Amino acid sequence: MRKVSILPSLFTLGNLLSGLGSIWYAAKALALVQGAEVTGRVTSWEEAMKIAAWLIFLGMLFDALDGRIARMTDSTSQFGKELDSIADFATFGIAPAFLIEVFSFNDKAILYVIHDRGRMLLSAAYAVFAALRLARYNVQASRKGLPTRTF
Repeated sequence: MRKVSILPSLFTLGNLLSGLGSIWYAAKALALVQGAEVTGRVTSWEEAMKIAAWLIFLGMLFDALDGRIARMTDSTSQFGKELDSIADFATFGIAPAFLIEVFSFNDKAILYVIHDRGRMLLSAAYAVFAALRLARYNVQASRKGLPTRTF
């Protein structure tokens, strides 16, 4: 049984937590736009959405570092690849899709004019295509290293 390296996994978990945090702040923004009283330092829709977006960017930094660290320490593993895929889907699939949906509830947003089902389809399509991209990447990576081109 091969050991699982802790350091790359911690960066991958940082990616996952960034995505989950983005979803949490987007949910807070949704509550604010619907008139709910929210406790804490973030009390405006704009603040919550900015933090949610920055957390996706932070997840991107964690994602860039986890693979590099795993290769530098020669600790790549199937476990790490699977964990990375789950974290990537949360941070780069579900969180942005939810941000699209929440952003569309603001009457200043251009997406506000789209009907509810249209907004739902738009955000669902984003998540579906992210899942397809990650699945394709995993299949190619398992064949011969990293893929050289996208879709």
